[in-house]
Amino acid sequence: MDVEGWDRRVLLLEKDVRRLEAAGQQGFHTPTDEDRFVAVTKKRDGRCVFLGEDGCRVYEARPLLCRMYPFYVERRGEVYVIGVDAGCPGVGGGDALSEAYFAGLLGYALEEMEG
Repeated sequence: MDVEGWDRRVLLLEKDVRRLEAAGQQGFHTPTDEDRFVAVTKKRDGRCVFLGEDGCRVYEARPLLCRMYPFYVERRGEVYVIGVDAGCPGVGGGDALSEAYFAGLLGYALEEMEG
């Protein structure tokens, strides 16, 4: 499945890899060199290796991209844009989110990406 033409992958920051390894995970990623990301999670039968019958097996240590889902941050020149995966079943089901919420989300993402 694609989100606005993107291949569904979970890219990992160095911080994500360290957090998952500290949680006891091994052999879960393949190295990559995409922007600030150092790895991508492996898939098993087309699904994330961390997805179990009861949901995410590493929820407390999950990567930044998973923490932000269904939102994502994209840089367009000097501007950051927050997008949403309209295919997520929860989209549109809750209360409207404020500008302050999205400012906080962007701040969190930038802080995580700093290193």
